[in-house]
Amino acid sequence: MKKRKLLILLASAMLFVCAFVGCKKVEKIDVLKKDMPQVVYVLGSDLNLSTGKLTAVIGDETVEIPLNDSEVSVSGYDKNKLGEQTLTVTYGEQTTTFKVKVVPRVSVQKNESSYFVGEEFNDSKGELVITNDDGTDFVVDMDDETVTVSGFSTETASSALPVTVTYEKDGVTYNGTFDVAVYDIADVDFKSPNKKEYDNHETALDVSGGYISLKNADETLVRYKVLTEDMVSGFDLSQATLAHRETPLVQTLTVEYLGQEKTYDIQINFSDLSLIRLRASEFKDFEWTEAVTPEGCTAQMGDNALEAMDVYLKMTDVEKRDVTSEELETLVKTASTYGLDKWKAAFESYKDAFYLKDGGLYWDCTDFEKTKAVYTSLKEKNPVIYEDALILKEIETQFASTVIVPAEDEDGEDVTVGDVLAAVYSTETMDSFAGQLELMISLYESLKDVPDNWTLAELKSTHSEKIEATWILVRDSKYTHIQYRTLYSMASRWRENDDFFDILYAYYYDETNVDDAGKVDLVKINAFKNFRLPDELETLYSYVYTCKRQVENMLNGYGKSEDLLYYYEQALKLKSKILNSGSDMEKDLYARLTFDYLIGDGQGGYHQATFDELFYALRTTTMGYMYHFNAYVDVPEFEGLWAQLLSIMETASEMGEEYYETEEFGVAVETMFAEFLTLSPTQQVMFMNCLNPYYTQGFPASVWDDSDGAPNSFVHFVYKHYRNKLPETTHDALKQLFTATEKLSILGMNPYGIANFTEAMQKVEDYLDAVVEDADRTAFENEFAWFYEAYSELATEKYADPENPIAEDLGEWKGTFDEFYTALAEAFFAMELNNIYQANGSRMTLSFLAAYEKAEILANELLASGDENVIKAYYFDFMQKAMKIPAVNQNQFVIMPTYLAGTGDYLMYYLRNAYVTALKSVPGMGFLYDYYQEINENEEGIALKEFLAESSYIYYTFFDWTWSLSEREGEKLKYFTDIDLMVKIMSDYRTLTVDQQYLVAALDMFGLYRNSLVRFAMEQEMGADAQATVQQLMLVEQYFMLYQKLPDGENQDGDKYIDLLDEELQIMLEDYYELSKDAEALEKFTTYFGEMYAYYLTECEKAGLNVTFTPPVEEGQN
Repeated sequence: MKKRKLLILLASAMLFVCAFVGCKKVEKIDVLKKDMPQVVYVLGSDLNLSTGKLTAVIGDETVEIPLNDSEVSVSGYDKNKLGEQTLTVTYGEQTTTFKVKVVPRVSVQKNESSYFVGEEFNDSKGELVITNDDGTDFVVDMDDETVTVSGFSTETASSALPVTVTYEKDGVTYNGTFDVAVYDIADVDFKSPNKKEYDNHETALDVSGGYISLKNADETLVRYKVLTEDMVSGFDLSQATLAHRETPLVQTLTVEYLGQEKTYDIQINFSDLSLIRLRASEFKDFEWTEAVTPEGCTAQMGDNALEAMDVYLKMTDVEKRDVTSEELETLVKTASTYGLDKWKAAFESYKDAFYLKDGGLYWDCTDFEKTKAVYTSLKEKNPVIYEDALILKEIETQFASTVIVPAEDEDGEDVTVGDVLAAVYSTETMDSFAGQLELMISLYESLKDVPDNWTLAELKSTHSEKIEATWILVRDSKYTHIQYRTLYSMASRWRENDDFFDILYAYYYDETNVDDAGKVDLVKINAFKNFRLPDELETLYSYVYTCKRQVENMLNGYGKSEDLLYYYEQALKLKSKILNSGSDMEKDLYARLTFDYLIGDGQGGYHQATFDELFYALRTTTMGYMYHFNAYVDVPEFEGLWAQLLSIMETASEMGEEYYETEEFGVAVETMFAEFLTLSPTQQVMFMNCLNPYYTQGFPASVWDDSDGAPNSFVHFVYKHYRNKLPETTHDALKQLFTATEKLSILGMNPYGIANFTEAMQKVEDYLDAVVEDADRTAFENEFAWFYEAYSELATEKYADPENPIAEDLGEWKGTFDEFYTALAEAFFAMELNNIYQANGSRMTLSFLAAYEKAEILANELLASGDENVIKAYYFDFMQKAMKIPAVNQNQFVIMPTYLAGTGDYLMYYLRNAYVTALKSVPGMGFLYDYYQEINENEEGIALKEFLAESSYIYYTFFDWTWSLSEREGEKLKYFTDIDLMVKIMSDYRTLTVDQQYLVAALDMFGLYRNSLVRFAMEQEMGADAQATVQQLMLVEQYFMLYQKLPDGENQDGDKYIDLLDEELQIMLEDYYELSKDAEALEKFTTYFGEMYAYYLTECEKAGLNVTFTPPVEEGQN
């Protein structure tokens, strides 16, 4: 009943709609895009309109009507027809359309549709489109692992080959089909790869640039295939062998694709890298225990190593990267050692001109004809000497540090390629050798017709043309450096009397040919002075040049100076011989010849220097003679010891090793060593520093340590003698005893050195206790008893407690010692003051010299007159004394407290070193040391040094007044309290020679001497007139000295000194006249300055000056 009622209601509703519609006309219908039903259908699927709507315009209303409404008609759909279909929708009297598409369940797109016979299926292209029942789809790539293809075959051509694809997903299998065309290959085009040349060490075939192109008959299918390695066969680089270094191996490669074959040829070279690897493999088992050609290395193998290295050196950096370090090291070592041996063997052919020995080159050239033959051979340029040498020198350049034999196999030092190949001469050097031989031969041949018994007259009459040609040959030679001087000597020795240069000097030193100055003209001689001098002068030149080289070596860190000192002394002796007994020509040439490239000008160039200038330079330059002796120059004991060493060195040089076995050698060494130990401790240190200029800087740390060889000849000779003389069982004690002498010598510089000395002496005892044979110990003790006992006493008594050594009892000498220490303190003050002023380009040299001379006089008094305790105290008591020194702190001049510390011996050395140094380079005055010593003596009065020592009172008192160095009390302080000394100083000054006075004034840059006298006058309270007279008296004294020194001299303004003296004299006379009016002031003036005043009046009168003052006539007087 209920169901029937519901149907009645629905029918009523439909009637209502129909009634409503039927009332209005349908104007337009459309299926909007948003209202489309399902539009994609799988083949065989029914139409589904359930989701579609129709939009209708009815009257003025727009309504939506379901497409499946009974009033809506849809026609035109065929479910069994693939493709797009247009359906017609009818409603009312209006129609519209929309499109649907019928598709297979599985379709294939973007696939390869054409193939050549023989090609494989290409699943890299294509995809499966699978459509669901609702019209949606999903895509699967053809190469998906779940996709299978069947029915594909390219064995024969086919215009439409059906292919089936199957895909499974979630248990559902999807199948589809598509057609492909298979064509026969009608045409093939081949392009071979770009790379046609290979080195056999390469590993990969390069097919870049190669391709094969296929076409079918109507060219509807063209396939362009880039070559891949798997398409090519026949590639084998290992087929190339060493035989293919010059002619490459030709190899034919085959390209195959789809049954089509093409060929092309490549060339394979046996590469540089392969050659290097081959050679390295041949040498890899060599053992390197010595830096020589290894055992088992044949000549062919050695040549192969050189060839391989030549190849390597020419490779690019990129190519070299493929050579392993092991391969390279093997080649370098083999080529270096074998190449050196081969080069030396070839070099041996030149032995009649020059040869190798002990790492050096020695010239022989004793036979002219043999030398000439060597020259001819050199010009032929032996390939070993030239071509192999080029390879070896380049190996040296690039691999100098490569180790051939490591340190553990070669006495503690690596032997490197650089060590080995340094012996090989470059081709440039060999060319130079040839040039030198050519010059020697030319020189000899130029004068070979001059007879051995020539005379000067014959030279001028018969051989002048030859000699002039020879002069041109010498003048134009490029071999002018001193290293080539031996060339000319060797050429000269080919003459019977070795007189080649004798001929030239005799011919050109023509006393009838003089210059404008009336001296023998040396123009022509100057052309060959750089080649050879007359015999004695040549030897002198070689000594001087050797000294110069030694100076340069030491400036560059070379640690020995004995060669400089040795050859300097030899040069001095020979100079004296030439000047005293040489020929007139030798003396003249000594004085006048100048030499280049020996003395620098400080600006990168050179001065031309005479022999005297060269000697001066060697004496005064840094690292020169004065530098090494410095503090002890002109000290007789020091220079005497040096003379003994020189004598031993000279004899050892002449006699060689056999000299060491002679009694003469033993006596000389013992005398020298005894002389050494008589030097003061500090002198001993400085003597060693003379021989090893960096000794006091710690190099060597100990001069008696000869484990790496003796650091100097002195030590060498001493050890040589005593080790030969004493039993070997005592040699350790011997070395330790000598070390103890060194520790004692440096004690004065360092209070902690006491412990070092006592420890060294204890070790001597320990070593002696270990000597088994009593006779051996007795021999040792007897040999050195003369100083060993004294050293033992110092170690066990005075220095028994190193921290509290026993001071000597000075007795009555204590006062002198105190005065000495005070003088030392004053000298150190003056030294520091001079250093400060010198650093600023000025000087306080005079005050320092004066203070030093005073300290030295006191030191000499202690040593000359003091008893044993006094001398021990001077040498071995380390003292400290409070003192003050000047300093610069933040650009401010200050006086600072400090301590004077050291032994008297060391402190005097320190001052003397500074004293000599100050005189070697006085600002504005240069090297004064020699001049200062020369003018010291004074026959008429006090010696200069004595005067300076006396006048030191003035300078230190002046400093005391200026900077209050001592504690003083009172309102009116008087500093110059020793009146008698002041008067004596003024009197002694007047006894100095004019040269001495002039030097004092020159060194007294700030006029401290005369300013001190003026201050002294002020302290005597003599009044203004007396003060003015004293000041004028100082000026008169100054100008009188200048007048005496330079009678015709004048100042920088052009005023003559005599006129200036007269001017100051007249003012002084007037001041004195005013002074004379005050009897008390005049009396004081006369007491202190009367003698000086009278002295200069007398001297000025002798000089012709008016010394009488005429008072002016006062107004009202007649």
